[in-house]
Amino acid sequence: MRSDISHLPAKNQRELEQIVRAIFEEFEDAHKLASGDRKAGRILKVILYGSIARGEGIYEPQTAKGYVSDYDILVIVNQDELAETEHWVNLEDRFSRDHVILGRLRHPVSLIVHTLQQVNNNLADGHFFSSRCRQGRHRPLPVRRQRACDAETETARRGTQAGARIL
Repeated sequence: MRSDISHLPAKNQRELEQIVRAIFEEFEDAHKLASGDRKAGRILKVILYGSIARGEGIYEPQTAKGYVSDYDILVIVNQDELAETEHWVNLEDRFSRDHVILGRLRHPVSLIVHTLQQVNNNLADGHFFSSRCRQGRHRPLPVRRQRACDAETETARRGTQAGARIL
C-alpha cells in the first residue's frame, strides 16, 4: 500500500495539497472556539481513494460526454460528533466554489468523514474501498500538519482485517 501521491501528475499533486490545506483550515476555523470534549477533536488521517488514487482518473471536459473524475476523499476524525455533516458544510461549499465557479480545482471533490471506529467497522463489513485496500490501491494524502495518532489509532492499525490498513 502506497503512502504517497508521487505517481500522480503534478497538477493533481498540487490540487491535492490545496485540498488537504483547505480541510485543515476549515476544521481549525470551525473549532477554534471549541470547549469541553470538542476541544480535543482532531483529524487523524486524510485518505485519497478511487480512480484518481489508482492513477486511472479521467479529465476530459472537452469531449462530448465531458467526463471528469472526482477526488474521493475520506477524512478520519477522532470524535463521533465531528463526523456529522453539519461540521463539513462550509468545506464542501468551498470545494464546490473552487471547482465550479473559480476553476481552482479541475476535479470535483467527494468528501466523506467518519471516525476511525466507523471506518474499521465498515472495512470489516466489506464497505468503503476494502477491495481496493486489499489490492494496495488507495493512497493516503501527505498531511501538511500531520496529527499524532493516539493509541486507538495504533490498535486499529494493527487490527484491521485482510491487509486493509489505515496508514
